This record gives sequence, structure tokens and C-alpha cells, in this order.
Amino acid sequence: MRMGLAYGRLERLIGVAVSRAMIPLRIYGASCFSCNARVQALQTFATYRHTQPLFTTAFTNTMELGAGVTRWSDFAGRRGTALAGIAANYDLTFVAGIGIGRPVGERWELSATYDIAAMTHERQKNVVFGDVPSGKVSLPTFRIGARLRLERE
Repeated sequence: MRMGLAYGRLERLIGVAVSRAMIPLRIYGASCFSCNARVQALQTFATYRHTQPLFTTAFTNTMELGAGVTRWSDFAGRRGTALAGIAANYDLTFVAGIGIGRPVGERWELSATYDIAAMTHERQKNVVFGDVPSGKVSLPTFRIGARLRLERE
């Protein structure tokens, strides 16, 4: 689920967005080979959105950029899998997205957007190999939704 608030003209908007997702994982390791797990990702972003007409059609082309923080928490097993819990941690996050929209009336727009969030995960210690370089995590998301433009009469 993603919610946002933006300010500006229709073509160029700046704003903030908050996103929450429960992400299923499969863990591979010595203590747990192929265990099912899940983790919650809570993201907050500063956003920039640029919209322009798509050729001579009624559709619009949308480009979105964002920067913020992802909070990983509630790491747990699924379907009876026992996993050691971890403390919540935070990752610097950058998001880029491209999409298509279709205005419906004066205030509504239907949209489909493909986002990729890139995060730099914290440095991990490994008993056998020593320090492991910071992990790069990417999180692709396909969103379908509707936007309502609020304005004063």
C-alpha cells in the first residue's frame, strides 16, 4: 500500500510518500536451508513527479523519483518455520519509476507505474569470512491505482 501527498502543477509535483509492504522471503543458510520467512518494509520518501502527454493520445507518460528511508522490521518465519528474530534496521533508499496514466474527468487519473527501489543494506559480520561488503537490495514494484487532485473552488 502506498499513500502520498504532493504539491505543484499537474506536470511537475513535489511531495512525500509512505509505503508499507509485507515481503515474503526464502532463507538459505547452514541453520535453515530453504526456510520461508517474511519481513515488513516501511518506506518514507521525498518525491518528484513529472507528467507529460503521451504523443497525441489522451494518455500521459509519468516519471517519478524519490529519496528516503526504508525500515525493515518484524522478520519472522511463515507456516511454522522457526527463525531467530532481528532488530529493526534502516536503509537509505532511492526510487525511480515510469508509468502511464489516463485522466478521467477534471480531477481523477487512473495510473500504472513500475518502480525500482535501490537500498544499501547495513554491513554484516560473518564468522567464517569476516566483514561482508554492504548488501545492495532492489525492490521492484508494479502499482495500479487512481489519483485524486484536490483544489479550491
